[in-house]
Amino acid sequence: MEVLVYEFFSSGGSCRWEQREQNASLLTEGAAMVTAVANDLARLENVHPVVMLDRRLDQFARVELHQGCQLTWVDSSRTEQQTFDRLAAAADWTILVAPEWDDILLNRAKRCLDLGGRLLGPGPE
Repeated sequence: MEVLVYEFFSSGGSCRWEQREQNASLLTEGAAMVTAVANDLARLENVHPVVMLDRRLDQFARVELHQGCQLTWVDSSRTEQQTFDRLAAAADWTILVAPEWDDILLNRAKRCLDLGGRLLGPGPE
């Protein structure tokens, strides 16, 4: 079973990337969350986590993924959106970690479902 583990900041979703120094704590916390969830899932039998990471994250947070995790790099907001769409549509399940402000979490949940994906967590309702 393939599970997309998506965390907004570490996956390159931040529309405020140019303010990354001010958002360093959000980037660090996001990287820690995606690492913990993906590594826990990778230890389960027949579960294959897929993680999106922004290449620019290296200077702010270290992400050490279990060997069972599949890593997909993104390097811009455009590739983040395209990659999310492709991976969410292909995965058996998607776990979303995103802020609720500006309807970011809601919009990602709706996009996942619109693409035929399934959420492992709360739906848009």
